[in-house]
Amino acid sequence: MTSFAALGVIPALTEVLNKQGIKVATPVQEKAIPAIFKGRDVIAKSQTGTGKTLAYLLPLVQRIQTERDEVQALILTPTRELSKQVFDVLKPLASVRGVDAADVIGGRTIENQIQKLNPNAAIITTDWASIPGEQILKVMEGQDNLEMKVLAEARHAHDEEEHEHEHHHHDHDHDHEEHEHHHDHDHEEHEHHHDHEEHEHHHEHDENCTCGCHDHDHEHHHHHHADDVFTSWGKETPHKFEKSKIEEILKGFVESDNILRSKGMVESVDGSWIYFDMVPGEYEIREGEPDYTGRIVVIGTEIHEHELEELFGLA
Repeated sequence: MTSFAALGVIPALTEVLNKQGIKVATPVQEKAIPAIFKGRDVIAKSQTGTGKTLAYLLPLVQRIQTERDEVQALILTPTRELSKQVFDVLKPLASVRGVDAADVIGGRTIENQIQKLNPNAAIITTDWASIPGEQILKVMEGQDNLEMKVLAEARHAHDEEEHEHEHHHHDHDHDHEEHEHHHDHDHEEHEHHHDHEEHEHHHEHDENCTCGCHDHDHEHHHHHHADDVFTSWGKETPHKFEKSKIEEILKGFVESDNILRSKGMVESVDGSWIYFDMVPGEYEIREGEPDYTGRIVVIGTEIHEHELEELFGLA
């Protein structure tokens, strides 16, 4: 029995196999792996369950040049089921090497398949005659990223809120200092009054305190920098929507505690385009010009991609 290391498989990949309880190579792997490492064409025939998938996946993944940003390998299978099985074997191997992999199978939209291969790909699904050439150029040059725009707007709004909050805190500190000065003055004339240090301690820790200082500390605890709080979900889709469905979703966002911002433009079932914009406490829906494809962005805390896809009917 031959170890995978003896066949030239790198430690990162053999470690994945060890965790799966695979310690030694099968006969078909012993013959195929060295030949593929040498760049030879290989046709392998063996019974089911003898390890043919790993026989080509191990050298394939190892030979991928991760510094090259291009497709370097293509695996073809006769059925969806077999494709999914191969991809399940491939995923942990690709992951430890930093190799991007995607399963592209029938029964899914072509847009989703393309975005699996290239998440940054902008796919124009609207009739080119309906959108200006300038916009098409911006899309092709990657200059029209709605998610980045909305994130920037959210950060700006949040930073302004932080600044206003800090200014209020400064004013409060000033008032508090004046209060302490007045208290000290009274303390000199009336020595029987309570000890000031005990008053401060009680003031900071009493949960029932309703002064601005306690409220400020509580509020500040829930205000963080945008980078620490926000997560975003962006989706491009040719899906057509009912205006009533978009309004129902936005109403839910306004009533929720975790959605900070949502914006988008999607095609309506009647052929028009629905533009929407939601900020805390309110939302707006209007009709707009056709975009290169439907685009939706949601920003908030503890948001889950699959739940949002189901909410918008895109799962």
